[in-house]
Amino acid sequence: MRKQWPDTLVVVVTEQQPAAIWNAEQLINKKEVFNAPLEQLQAALPILHGPVGTEQDALNMFSNMQQLLQLHDFSVRKVWLTERFAWRLELSDGLLLQLGRDDTLKRLQRFVDLYPTDATT
Repeated sequence: MRKQWPDTLVVVVTEQQPAAIWNAEQLINKKEVFNAPLEQLQAALPILHGPVGTEQDALNMFSNMQQLLQLHDFSVRKVWLTERFAWRLELSDGLLLQLGRDDTLKRLQRFVDLYPTDATT
């Protein structure tokens, strides 16, 4: 909101498109974290957790993980970036994966490559 001379107020409203829930308290879009009432969400959103300042890193990693996993009919429910910057994720079926700090997407690809083989034995 700003005042325009001489006697007008200009109000700019920007609609937010949430991409995920951040630290169970806020929402995150492709650019920033913002506050909104979570109980009014219409769609189920993924849940991202991480230290302050890592919001965009978490969102980018979630996007990369989701793209890789969707090709194999998996879906990401939650992603954590720990204080030690290690990645962990929960799939929609409840399976929890600890991916560590290094070569995260390679480790996830290894899971995708091996899981169907392990599931049939």
